[in-house]
Amino acid sequence: MKIEIEKNHVLLLYKCDAWHTHSSKELMAAFNDPDRFREYIEDMVSSGKLQEEDAYDLLKGEQTQGLDENYIVEDEKLNPYFSPV
Repeated sequence: MKIEIEKNHVLLLYKCDAWHTHSSKELMAAFNDPDRFREYIEDMVSSGKLQEEDAYDLLKGEQTQGLDENYIVEDEKLNPYFSPV
């Protein structure tokens, strides 16, 4: 699966509770390199922290489901310019 990160964007990987509540989110890592993100997720699978299907969801930029400790990926802009609406 090809992961793309837009210019001036970063992927944030959080660990969170089963309900993905905002208050439970703990930042694990920030990535601007798609290869490093993929390697990190693959290492989580190798260590037993994730199953293959969970890794697939994260690599699509989504979230895990049904785990005691879930993970979610968010895409955020870096150094954006203000743009009046």
